[in-house]
Amino acid sequence: MLELRFGRVEAGVPFGRHSEWRPEVAERPVTPCTLTSWFHDTGRLAMCVEFSGQYGFREDQIELAGCVLGNAFRHLGLLDGDVERPARPVMWLNDCDQVDVVSPVAGVVVLEPLAPGIEVEKGALLARVVEPDSLQAHEMVAPESGRLFRFGVMHEPERQHERPCFHPYVDPGAVIATVACCRNKT
Repeated sequence: MLELRFGRVEAGVPFGRHSEWRPEVAERPVTPCTLTSWFHDTGRLAMCVEFSGQYGFREDQIELAGCVLGNAFRHLGLLDGDVERPARPVMWLNDCDQVDVVSPVAGVVVLEPLAPGIEVEKGALLARVVEPDSLQAHEMVAPESGRLFRFGVMHEPERQHERPCFHPYVDPGAVIATVACCRNKT
């Protein structure tokens, strides 16, 4: 995620979100908080970049980090040269609908070889959920054409930093993927 578009200058990431902090309480900053929150709460510009593949290093994400940092430094005048334009435009989540792909049954998730940030067509196979008792496989497909925003088993957000939350078993209603779809398809 990224808010590096000072006037919406492209940064090179597949997704971005423009955020405005609105005080929920009179006293600011509320601590402890993230550095981005601290900057927003104290009236300064902030950006947060999150890369896919948490707890691992993927070559495409390392290249993306280099591009984003280089673009930020060029935009701020710390590096010479022009901002590198991304191969495809940033999808601004403020202008998109996000459609979840939800498992209808309990089972083991077998993902297709896909990754967040790629384009998918409506009906594209994203994963299968295999019921352990019957071994029946349920195909999970993209409900709309768009870009994969989240992809993979996502257990309890409050436990996201614990390794056991990465197991491939899901209960009915578990989110397997989220597809971001532009509202304005012009």
